[in-house]
Amino acid sequence: NKYDYWHKDILFHFGNKLGTAMKEGYAEISNARLELERNSLDSSSVENTVAFILRVQAFSRKVPSWERNLTAYRTGQELLRRQRYQFPADWLEYVTIDGEWSAFKQILKRKEDTIAEQLPVLQGKIVEEGKEFEKKLAEFYSDWAKGKPLAGATSFNAALESLRIFAGRLSRMQEEKTRIVDAKQALDLEPQPDDKLDSIEEEINDLQGVWNELATVWGEVESLKDMQWASVVPRKIRRQLEETQE
Repeated sequence: NKYDYWHKDILFHFGNKLGTAMKEGYAEISNARLELERNSLDSSSVENTVAFILRVQAFSRKVPSWERNLTAYRTGQELLRRQRYQFPADWLEYVTIDGEWSAFKQILKRKEDTIAEQLPVLQGKIVEEGKEFEKKLAEFYSDWAKGKPLAGATSFNAALESLRIFAGRLSRMQEEKTRIVDAKQALDLEPQPDDKLDSIEEEINDLQGVWNELATVWGEVESLKDMQWASVVPRKIRRQLEETQE
């Protein structure tokens, strides 16, 4: 009696776990198939192309794991049937999952073939974009070397405005770099050469810190400029400037 009880209990719990796993696996495969059907290779947009290729590659990497899961679903269901398990009314049959899996593999194969056909054109396009980006980098390096606010005679507001502009340009350069790096990785191209954007970002942050520390000094100097000439006391102003300098 105990054996029969334990046997039924084990079958009940195993059947519940397997049924839940099969439904979740089916949903994951079905969602992947629908995503592949809704999206296609858009060679006119680098961002969309890279996103599509990376998604297809991600699905391709999941295939071995999903195949192992399908084997477990099939053998698990066969085991339950041999043990005369009472399948619930909402049981998802393995044949349904297998049909969805076949449809997914077919569309994945078509998408992979499309990428393979377009690969040379896409690679050439990304290589050219990488060269153009190198030219932009050289121009940005030159502008930064000439325009970074280091001179003491530079006004406080002009220095912060210059740093703000350079920070904006740097942000856009980093975004473009990330896009090209991702594209080259997706298309199996040589990686983008190292650059100095990170070091320039550190420089900008350091200079912003320095000029912000000088804000108090510049504020006091600017307030003196607004003083009416009739109320100017030279000794008082000199003492105030000396205190500011300290």
